[in-house]
Amino acid sequence: MITLKKVRLIQWHSFRDVTIPIGERTLFVGENGSGKSTIIDAIQYALVAQLHKIRFNAAANEKRSGRSLDGYVLAKTGYEGEEYQRTEGISHVMLEFEKGEASFSAGICAEITKDTTQVRELPWIAQGVQVKDIPLFLDSTHLLGSQQFKQRMRDLGALVFDSKKEYQKELTHLLGVFRRNVEFNPYLDALVRSIGFVPMDSVNRFVCDYILEERMVDISDMKSNLQSYKDAEAEAELTIKNIAALEDILAIARVWQQHNRTILNQEYLQKRLQMELEQERLEENHKESQRLEAEEQRKTEEIRRLQEELEALRDQVNQLSLSIQTHQVYQLIQDLERRKNQLVKELEQARSNRERYQTLLSQLEALLNRPLERDNADNVDIDGSADSLEKEKETLYRNLSKSQEERENLRKDLGDLARELEELERGLVRYPEGPAELVSALKEEGIQAWIFADLVEVADSAWQNALEGWLNTQRFAVLVEQDQFQRAIAIYDRLPRQIGGVPLPNLERMAQSEVRPHSLAELVVTDSPFARRYADYILGRVIRTDQEHLKDFDQSITQTCLTYSGHTVNRIREAVYSRWYLGKGARERRKAELLARRKELQEELSRLELSIKLMEQQTELLKRALPALTEMRYLSSSIATIPELERSITEISEQMSRVDTSDLEVLRNELDERKRTLGSWEAALSRAQIALGSIQGRVKTLAEARPPLEASAEARRAKFQAFVANREQFLEEWEAYYKERVHSREDRQSILANYEGSLQGTRNKLQKALENYQGAIQKYNHVWNALLSFLPEEASEIEALKKRLEASELPLYKEKISRARAMAEKQFKEHFVTRLNEYIEEARESFREINAILRSLTFGKDQYHFTLEERNDRKAQLEVIRKAAEIHENQGSLFDALISEGEREAVEELFNRILKNELDSFEVRQLCDYRTYFTYDIRVRDTSAMDPKTGKVPELSLSRALKEKSGGESQTPYYVAIAASIYRYYKDDPENTVRLVVFDEAFNKMDERRIGVTLELFQELGMQIITAVPSEKLEIIQPYMDTVNLVLRYGNEGWVRDYRALSTARVTEAD
Repeated sequence: MITLKKVRLIQWHSFRDVTIPIGERTLFVGENGSGKSTIIDAIQYALVAQLHKIRFNAAANEKRSGRSLDGYVLAKTGYEGEEYQRTEGISHVMLEFEKGEASFSAGICAEITKDTTQVRELPWIAQGVQVKDIPLFLDSTHLLGSQQFKQRMRDLGALVFDSKKEYQKELTHLLGVFRRNVEFNPYLDALVRSIGFVPMDSVNRFVCDYILEERMVDISDMKSNLQSYKDAEAEAELTIKNIAALEDILAIARVWQQHNRTILNQEYLQKRLQMELEQERLEENHKESQRLEAEEQRKTEEIRRLQEELEALRDQVNQLSLSIQTHQVYQLIQDLERRKNQLVKELEQARSNRERYQTLLSQLEALLNRPLERDNADNVDIDGSADSLEKEKETLYRNLSKSQEERENLRKDLGDLARELEELERGLVRYPEGPAELVSALKEEGIQAWIFADLVEVADSAWQNALEGWLNTQRFAVLVEQDQFQRAIAIYDRLPRQIGGVPLPNLERMAQSEVRPHSLAELVVTDSPFARRYADYILGRVIRTDQEHLKDFDQSITQTCLTYSGHTVNRIREAVYSRWYLGKGARERRKAELLARRKELQEELSRLELSIKLMEQQTELLKRALPALTEMRYLSSSIATIPELERSITEISEQMSRVDTSDLEVLRNELDERKRTLGSWEAALSRAQIALGSIQGRVKTLAEARPPLEASAEARRAKFQAFVANREQFLEEWEAYYKERVHSREDRQSILANYEGSLQGTRNKLQKALENYQGAIQKYNHVWNALLSFLPEEASEIEALKKRLEASELPLYKEKISRARAMAEKQFKEHFVTRLNEYIEEARESFREINAILRSLTFGKDQYHFTLEERNDRKAQLEVIRKAAEIHENQGSLFDALISEGEREAVEELFNRILKNELDSFEVRQLCDYRTYFTYDIRVRDTSAMDPKTGKVPELSLSRALKEKSGGESQTPYYVAIAASIYRYYKDDPENTVRLVVFDEAFNKMDERRIGVTLELFQELGMQIITAVPSEKLEIIQPYMDTVNLVLRYGNEGWVRDYRALSTARVTEAD
C-alpha cells in the first residue's frame, strides 16, 4: 500500500519548521485561525502543483477565499500597514510516502525575492529519502536559496523538474494513479474536489462539483469555421442585396428617361406656340394704337364745343344771383333767420341743462336715500342742502378717526394676548415687572434665582382663591440659595427704585418652621426644597377653617377669603386673588381667561370694522354728493332762461311769416333752372374729358408696351431656335407632334394654357424621379461606401457594375459558403460531437463503475446508487449530436442527412448560440460541458423493508428527500458517493495505489453515530483519510481516528502537537 506518512512545512505561512505525522485516519483539530486549512492547502499544493486547479482554504466555501501562494510564502497577515510578515522568503512543502519497506518524498520549493513579485516554484521527487533528510539549511538559521537547493537535491539523486506538468506526471506514476492523454489527472481532480466538499441541497450540483470532472469540449476551431461560413453567407447576402439595390436604382433611371423624353416633346410645342403667340400680340398692339389715335381726335373736338356753350351759361347764372342778393326782402329774411338760428341753439342747450339737472337730482336723492331740502315753493334748496351735507361729512370724519384709533388699540391688545398665550404654551407665566427684572438681574450676576409661584402646585383647587389671596405679593417672592442671599441683597439694592415690592426671603432663617395640621402650607406641593421651606414658614401657621371656627386660631382663613389675624377679621379683595399664579391650574385658568378675552376682543373688533366700513362708505357718498350740488347750482341759472328763449323764437317766426316774397321767388326759380342746365352740361364735359384721358392713357400704354413686346417676341424666337439647334434628329417627330395637336391659329392660347399644366406635371414627375434617383444613389453610396454618379444620364455605369456582380462576385461567395460550411460541419461532427459523445460515455461508465461499488456497500440499512437522465430542454440537442455521430463522410452534408425540420432548426440554434456568445460565456459553456445535458439523482434503497404491493425493496429519491430530511441524514449519501468515487481509482490494485482522501471541516451537521459509521466505511474500503475539524467536534470524531494532531498558533507562529500525547502528559502531571 502507498501511504502518506509525514508532512513537513518550512516557512509555510506561520509554520517555521514542523513535521507532521500522518496515520491511516488523521485528524487536525484546532480553533478557527489556528492553521488547519493552511496544512490542508500545503498537502494539496504538493500533490496537485497546478495553482489553477487548487482551491486554497476550500472550507471557506467561496469561489475565491482570498488565500494565495505568495500569501503563504510571505506570511500574509491582512493587517493594514503590515500586510505581510516577510518581504521575501523561501517556503518548502514536503510529503513523505511509504510503499511497503520503501519510501519516497515529494515536494515543492517556492521562493519570492525582493527583485520580483513572481513566485519561483521548484518541484522535486526523491526516491528512498525521508523528509527529515532533505537538505534545506545553509547553516543553523539560514535556508538554502532555490538554486542552491536545486543543486543539493540533484547531488542527492533527486529529480528536480523544470515544469509542474512533468512533476505531476512522475508523482501520479509513483502513486499508481497515472493516466495518459488527460489534461488533468482524474484522481487528483477528485481529491481536490473532496477537500472543498460541503453538503448541499442539490444532487445535480454535487455530481458536477464533486463526482464528474470538469471537461469542456474545445470548439474554438469550430466556432472559427462557423464564423467563416456565416461571414461568407453574409457577404453573399450583401452581394444579393447590392444587386437588388442597383436594380432598384436602374428602374428609377428608366422612369426618369421616359419622363425626360416626354418633356422634350412638350417643351418644343410650348416654345413654338409661345413664339407664334408673342408675334401675334405685337401685331395686335400696332393695330390697336392706330384705332385709338383716330378716336382721340374726335373726342378733342367734342370737348372744345362743350366748353364754349358752358361759358355762356355761367354768365347767365351769375347775373341772376346778383339780382337776388341785392333785393331788400332777401336781406331782411337772411337777418331774421340768422337771429332765430342763434336762439334755437341757446334753447336746445338750456333744455339739455334741465335734463342734466333732473338726472343729478334723482341720482343724489337715490345716493343719499332721502330727498334734498326744499324752500316754501317746493324748489330744491341747493345752498341749504350743501351746508347740511358738509356738516354731516365733518361729523363722520371725527367719528371715523375715533373708531380707527379704537381699532388699532384692539389689535394691539389682541397681539399682546396672542404673545401671552404663546408664552403659556411654552410654560412661561407673565409676572409683574418687579419679580421678573430682579430674577434677570440675579442671573446676569451668576446667581440662580426662582420665582416662588413657578415652583409650586396647589393640591386642592377649592382653596386656591384663599391661598392666592393670603400670599398676595408673596407669590412673587424671589428665592435664592442661602449662601447667595447677601450678594442678592446688594444686587437688589443697586436696581432702580421703581423695582420694589418684591419679597427676597432669607431662607436660612426660615428653617425648621412649624407646619400645623390643616394649614395652607399643606396645600403647597413642590419638589424644590427652597419653595418648601418658604411655604412652610409663611403658611404653616395659617389654618384652613370655616366662618364658625374662624376666631379659634391665631391665623386662619375660609374658602370665601375671610381672614383672622391679630384678633381682627378681614376680607381679601377679589382683585388680589382673581388672577391665579400658583401651579398648573393657574396656567390653565389664565389660558382660559385669555381665550375668552380674545374672543370678546375679536367680536368687538368685528363690530368696529363693520362700523368703520359703513362710515367710510357714507363719507364716500358725501364726497360724491357735494360736487353734484355745485353743478346743479350752475345748471339752475341756465334753466331759468327757457321761457324767455321760447317767446323770442315765436316772435321771430311770426315776423318772418308776414314778409311778401313773391318777386323774389320768381328770380329764385329761374336761377334754379339755369343751375340745373349748367350742371348737366358740366357732367357731359367731364365725361368727355375722362374718355379722352382714358384713350390717351391706352395709347401711351400701348406705346410703352411695344418695346417689351418686340423684345419678348425676339427672345421667344431666339429660345425656339436655340432649343431646336443640334437636335435636328427630333425635328420630324416634333413637327408631327405639333400638327397633331395644333389645327388652327385661333386657339393657340387655349392649347398652350392646357399644355402648360401638363408640362408642369411631367416636370414634377421628372423632378420626383430625379430626387428618387439621387436619394437612392446617396443611400447606396452611404450603405455600400461607393461613389456612384448622381446624374441619371450616367446610369450605364450602374448597369455595368450590376452585371459584374452577377457574373463574377456572387458565384465566388457561394463557393466560399459551400467550403466554409463543409469545414464547420466537419469540425462539428469530428470534434464537437465525437468528443462530447466520448465525455458522455465516460460519464456513464463512471456512474456504472461507482454504482457497482455502491452495490457492494451498505450504510446501516441503506444502499445508494446514482441515476442520470437526459434533461428535457437538452433532448433536441442530444438527438442532433447522436444523429451527427451516425453520419458517415460519404453521406453528404450534415443538413442533407438531417431529415426533419426540427433537427435542422436545432442545429441552426446550436450554431447560432455558439456564434452569438463568447467562448467563456455561460451559454457556450453549457453547450460544451457534457455534465449539463443530464439531471442526476441518488436513489436510496432501504434494504430492511419491502413494498408489500410490488415485493421489491422501496427506493427514495435523495433530491426529493433533501427537502424533508435533517441535515445530517441528507449528508450521508454524499460521503458514501465520494468514497465510492475515490475507491474506484485503487480498487483494482490497492497495494500499489495511493488511497488518500482529504476533507477540510467535514461532517459538520452529522451526528456522532453517522460520523462513526461513515468513518468505519472509509476504513472498510482501506482508504487513508485526512480531515480537519474545529475544536467542538474533537470529542465526537477523535475516537475513530488513529492520529490526532492539535494545531496551535500564538502570535505569528504556529505548531502541531500530538493531541493524545499531550492529554496523557496532562493526566500524568495531575497524578
